[in-house]
Amino acid sequence: MGPNGQYGRTAPAVANILREQTFDFAEDQQQPRTLGKTEAPVNLLPELASELLPPQRVLAEPEWVVRHTTELGIAGAEVRLLWEHNLVAIHYEDLKSTSPQDYTTKKAKRAIGLLNKLATKGGYVWADYWTHDQDKVGYVQPNSQMGFKEVTHKDSVKNGKAILKVLSITKVKTIEKDQFLALRAGKPNRGAISRWNGGKGKLGMIVRGEKIPREWASLTTAQQETVCSEFLRSYCHHELPTLKRLLLPPGRTLKDIDIYGLGTDGKTIFGQVTFLSDRNAKKKAKMLQKYTGQTDATCILFCQCDCLEIEKRQDGLIYIPTSLVYNWLEKDAKYCDLLFDA
Repeated sequence: MGPNGQYGRTAPAVANILREQTFDFAEDQQQPRTLGKTEAPVNLLPELASELLPPQRVLAEPEWVVRHTTELGIAGAEVRLLWEHNLVAIHYEDLKSTSPQDYTTKKAKRAIGLLNKLATKGGYVWADYWTHDQDKVGYVQPNSQMGFKEVTHKDSVKNGKAILKVLSITKVKTIEKDQFLALRAGKPNRGAISRWNGGKGKLGMIVRGEKIPREWASLTTAQQETVCSEFLRSYCHHELPTLKRLLLPPGRTLKDIDIYGLGTDGKTIFGQVTFLSDRNAKKKAKMLQKYTGQTDATCILFCQCDCLEIEKRQDGLIYIPTSLVYNWLEKDAKYCDLLFDA
C-alpha cells in the first residue's frame, strides 16, 4: 500500500483517473443518478482494480458470456467504443433502471437479473463484439455498479437514445480468432448474457496468465465427447466394438446420447460421456439402458469408473473409465497437443 493508502498510487494519480470517467451509474442498483466527471465509481478503474483484486477469491468465481451481436440495436461505432473502453453491455428497453421488475418482457427481466448477479458476485467474462474478429476475456469485480450509457439507436429514425446497461471488465486479454477454438465452440450462443457452466475455470486461467493443466478435466465437454468417439475408432478390446462411422456429430444432438454411430460389426453404437463416477451416474446409465433392448445395439458409458479396464456388466452396458481414455490420448502426442492448445 502506498503512502496515501492507494496501493502504490498517489492521491493525485487516482484523482486524474477519476476525472476521466464520464459514465452514469446507479448508486444503490435501484435508482439511477448522473455522475459528474469527478464522481466515477471505483469499479470503472481497471488499473486500480487489477492491483486490488484478491487472488484467493478469483479462483472460485463464476464464468459468463456477454454477446454484443447486431441484435444489440446500436451503431457499429458505438460497439467499437464498448470494445475500446473494455465495457460489456446489454440493451433492453430504454430505461435507466437496474431492477428487473421495471421491465415488461420476460427476456428483459431475465437479462437484467443476470447482469445484476454478475455485478454483485463478480466473475470472469468472455465478451464478443460483432464489429471485431477478436474477442475479449476479463474480470468483473464483486459489488460492481451497473452503469448506463446513452448511445444512438441503430435505426436513426427512432426517437430518443438507446440506453445500454454496462459493466467494466478489468485484467482484459484479447483473444484472436484462431485461439481457444474449443472454448469458442463450447460457449453459450444464445442470449445477450449467459452463465457459462462449461468453462471449467479456463477463463480465470486465461486472465491470470496461467497455463491450462493437461488433464481430462481440462478438456471441454465437446472435446471429451470427440476424444471418446476417436477412442472407439482405434482402441482394441474383445468387449468393445470398433466405431466405423458417426451417424450424428458427438454431443448436444440427442437428450440421452452423446455418441451415435455404426460399428464395424454392423451394430449401432450408443454412447454417453460423463464426468461422474459409475456410482453417481446411475440415472445416466438407466437412460442408456433403454437402448439395450435393440438386438443390433451396443451401449457404452464413459465415466470415472471404479474399474481400471473396460467392463461389460449385468445391466447390459459396457463401462469405460475415462482414465483409460486419457492414457490412450497421451500416447498420441500430436493429437493431445492440438487439443490442449485449442
